Amino acid sequence: MAAEVGNHSKHPINHFPNSNFDIAAFKKAVSVCIRTLSSTCNFEVTFNKNKSSMDDNYVHPPMLPPHITQKDVAITRALGDCIALHKAWHDPHIHAQFAPTQPEARAIFDALEQTRIEAIGTLAMEGIAQNLDTMLADKYQKTHYQMVRHQSEAPLEDALVLLLREKITKRPPHKKLNPYWNYGVNQLNKKLQ
Repeated sequence: MAAEVGNHSKHPINHFPNSNFDIAAFKKAVSVCIRTLSSTCNFEVTFNKNKSSMDDNYVHPPMLPPHITQKDVAITRALGDCIALHKAWHDPHIHAQFAPTQPEARAIFDALEQTRIEAIGTLAMEGIAQNLDTMLADKYQKTHYQMVRHQSEAPLEDALVLLLREKITKRPPHKKLNPYWNYGVNQLNKKLQ
């Protein structure tokens, strides 16, 4: 959704966080971005209260909460970006062909594939990168990873994700992830070298 040059009144975020935030315009902008990034014009985008999901013809990003914050807006955009990037860059047949059968290995394999997909968007567009940074920091904050004090408290899957993301994108982890980065990723990095 583009506003006229010099006139940002139609851009929903510029009214933020007051009551003039235009949720309909925001949903439309996210929907257009999903269709554009995924190169899938016929995606039906509907927002729901559940976890975001996608199939061949439908995309369901999450609804914004009642009291919207800038972080909520960035995370909703990031989830839309993730859905679109997944549709554009993930091949389910190739993924299934190489996916391990052991559950822990499969979880790592799936997480690294999602990281690869998100890295493509991060490298392509700074706005996507910022949205994904916010979403990642929020995810790890909600799981209390800032409290990690020992390597055993840092799950291997997440350490691999952060390490791969940093190696591909050259973006350091969010400062809120420093304890996790120090214990989990640095230990893993030492083992890999």
